Amino acid sequence: MCHLHLSFIANLTPPPPFPNPQHTIQELIRIDSNWVPEGDGYSLYLRPTAIATHPWLGVGDAQAIKMFVITCPVGPYYPTGFNPVRLYADSVNVRAWPGGTGNCKVGGGF
Repeated sequence: MCHLHLSFIANLTPPPPFPNPQHTIQELIRIDSNWVPEGDGYSLYLRPTAIATHPWLGVGDAQAIKMFVITCPVGPYYPTGFNPVRLYADSVNVRAWPGGTGNCKVGGGF
């Protein structure tokens, strides 16, 4: 929740009022408890998200925001389990540049 809050600030968007995020997330997990997988390596993935919901498309400050949390059961679903994968790191084409949004939760960062 702290990362999402910092993203609001970085995007010049006032954070919505969220008085007790820990209690709210705990209640969501209670409600979605049937989706929490059991077993070693399994868990419930939580993704706090916010989107602008004002009724126009354009560039400008968000006038209306909807904040929600996506939940999804995760675990070692591949036959190989949690074995690492090979990745290529490119130092030329990066998504996090000085003054950019690589440290923020924004749709353009994914």
